[in-house]
Amino acid sequence: MYVAAQHPNSNAPFYHFASSRLRTEGAKELMDIHTLLSSTMSILSRAHKRDLIDLLKAKANVEQQLAAEQAQLAQAQRELARVQEELLNRNTLIADLSRAVSVDGTQV
Repeated sequence: MYVAAQHPNSNAPFYHFASSRLRTEGAKELMDIHTLLSSTMSILSRAHKRDLIDLLKAKANVEQQLAAEQAQLAQAQRELARVQEELLNRNTLIADLSRAVSVDGTQV
């Protein structure tokens, strides 16, 4: 029997166990299996780390894009407030002129 395990985030070599019978009766085959498995575990570990790095880069890009979008939103909200204030001022002016016309009875 041969059992091997590796945690994806581990920097240590993988853990393995070979039964005493396998070690005595199939030493060469066991070494071939171990070498192949060691290579496979290394490849998987590198792939996992590369995927993690890619995800971290993507996250940083999304966070940067989010910050830019939030800045645009803040600018749009400031512009909206400015336009609403301008509209309020114009409505106030129109109301004042309307009252002035009704009081005088004259048209402007």
